[in-house]
Amino acid sequence: MMANAITGLRILVTAVLLFCPAFSPSFYALYLIAGLSDMADGIIARKTMFEVNLTLADYIYNKPTIETGRQIRSFDDHGH
Repeated sequence: MMANAITGLRILVTAVLLFCPAFSPSFYALYLIAGLSDMADGIIARKTMFEVNLTLADYIYNKPTIETGRQIRSFDDHGH
């Protein structure tokens, strides 16, 4: 149950992230919260042997978050 709640929070944070100015302090804070919550729900699910029932929702979170990370890396790699 706790892992599902954390996944739901991460999805909400990701939705808010879409409306933050890129590379702003709030953007980085929300991105960090999303990443840490992803780690936390995985740890909790493994320790409690609980299967997260939000697989599609988790995928929906992961796709924009991973793409955002790639954009940040690409932006940094090109010296901007």
